[in-house]
Amino acid sequence: MINGQKTWTTLAGDANWIFLLVRTDRTAKKQNGISFLLVPMDSPGITVRPIVSIDLHDEFCETFFQDVRVPKANLVGEINQGWTMAKALLGFERIFLGSPRQSAYALSRLRLLAQHVGCREDPAFQDRYVRLRLDLADHQALYATFAEKLRRGEALAPRCRC
Repeated sequence: MINGQKTWTTLAGDANWIFLLVRTDRTAKKQNGISFLLVPMDSPGITVRPIVSIDLHDEFCETFFQDVRVPKANLVGEINQGWTMAKALLGFERIFLGSPRQSAYALSRLRLLAQHVGCREDPAFQDRYVRLRLDLADHQALYATFAEKLRRGEALAPRCRC
């Protein structure tokens, strides 16, 4: 049975499933003795409580687990080897969330908005816009370096020294 709490669960109120890292061997050291489980969000004993942010959005939630039963079939990988699965997932998340695509899209929308409201040629706007484009170019170059490391099968360190 699972008992505990997970805070800052993004979009838990909309989720059908959640993954959990659970302690399955209390005698093992730190990362050993942790298993990776997939759990349906409609399982008895799961309660989701939205956290309303200062901008009145509630995409983050607290998720509570009280005597939640999970079938053995929902174990991902081997028992007590969940930390290995988590490291792989975190590595993917770091490269996926770091993608410059969202920033490039936002910058393109900013350019269109500036054109629409008539300030695109304003020197102050141009100065700031050019700085943002340069930041984006730096971001794209660094991201490409990370992606190339992954293509070569190298792991990304917590702080990459490229």
